[in-house]
Amino acid sequence: MQTLTDKTDGEAHESYLQQQLPFWRIQLQQQGWQGHELAQALDKITHAFTQTLNDPKGRWLLDNSHAHSACEFVLFHKQGERLRESIIDRTFVAEGVRWIIDYKTSAPTGEQTDEEFIARELITYRAQLERYHRCFTAMGETDIRMVLYFPMLESDKWQLVPSE
Repeated sequence: MQTLTDKTDGEAHESYLQQQLPFWRIQLQQQGWQGHELAQALDKITHAFTQTLNDPKGRWLLDNSHAHSACEFVLFHKQGERLRESIIDRTFVAEGVRWIIDYKTSAPTGEQTDEEFIARELITYRAQLERYHRCFTAMGETDIRMVLYFPMLESDKWQLVPSE
């Protein structure tokens, strides 16, 4: 069986994206998106997928042949006296390493450099990724890597987040 990540030419990726557009449109419409905003959202989704599929690391992230591969992986954990739900965008195990991937479709503002933007995003999302890391550690995982992945950036899409 061929997967999306097996397809490396632009035509196959374009075909996949065209097949998905009606599904994405319906999902967005069910969330209340309409008109110009709906068109902009679909353009952004298409661009993000294209960028990811054109990036070797992006295709590696999407490869479903990794062990324990999951998207939108739900974890329940205690925070104080409350039970909290966390949803991880993507996780899998490759060569004995648990990978925790958090996709971000944000991009630098006009006055920000990519470096400034990435530094801000790392600060913003570190606590969230560390929470996921603690959950996997509590389940006995020991070799864990965390990544912020920015498909909208032209370079530096992959940001390894060091564990504290």
